[in-house]
Amino acid sequence: MPRAYAREELGVGVTCLFSDVPVDLFAEIAPVLDVTPDVHLNVNGAIGIHYYLH
Repeated sequence: MPRAYAREELGVGVTCLFSDVPVDLFAEIAPVLDVTPDVHLNVNGAIGIHYYLH
């Protein structure tokens, strides 16, 4: 039987932009409120690199 999930997430982050290369670095963190199947609070985070194609 399939399960249904519901969550609310609101994150904040920072980005480091470079003017001479098509790359940026980022970091973000977000508290997540899961409301189904039970209510609990988690924290998600990420770090990464974006490469922009021209």
